[in-house]
Amino acid sequence: MTAATWALVFVTFALVVVTAVYAVFTHRLVVEQRRTLAQLKLSDDKRSRPTMQVFLERTAKGGALLDLVITNVGGSPAFNVRITFAPQQLEPAWHRLERVTAGQLGLFLVPAPIWPMGWTVRIPFVVYKENLDTVKQHGRITVTVDYAGSDGERFSEQFDYSARVCEDLVNVVGDDKT
Repeated sequence: MTAATWALVFVTFALVVVTAVYAVFTHRLVVEQRRTLAQLKLSDDKRSRPTMQVFLERTAKGGALLDLVITNVGGSPAFNVRITFAPQQLEPAWHRLERVTAGQLGLFLVPAPIWPMGWTVRIPFVVYKENLDTVKQHGRITVTVDYAGSDGERFSEQFDYSARVCEDLVNVVGDDKT
């Protein structure tokens, strides 16, 4: 073999090696792009789904009364929103408060058909003396929000507040309205 033939064989071999390396890197790039797209889709799904949040906040007027704040911080409306409490003895106390409207009370009786994104409802929250022992025995107050996204997928969010925290923060009243 001549020197020119050897040079051609060497160049061909080098091109085969470079092509193989290029193919491996291209395959890895495709795999990584698929992973990235899957993560973006998951992230987009989380951003575009409804996300209900519940928290306790002092009322704007001050005092020991708290507002139960329920809001949809997600990127789409929530449907068939049902709000429940544990212990259940807390639920009947809502009708005693003058600041609670029939519409607000209705949120706890039947599911709200739609809860728009960004919509917030504030409801006065109070633990009556006759229910305080039940709350202490239960150890916590649990607010559960069950709802669906626009695609029908069901979600359930549970928010726990320790009885100790509630006892310190919530106005404990007798039979009189606050």
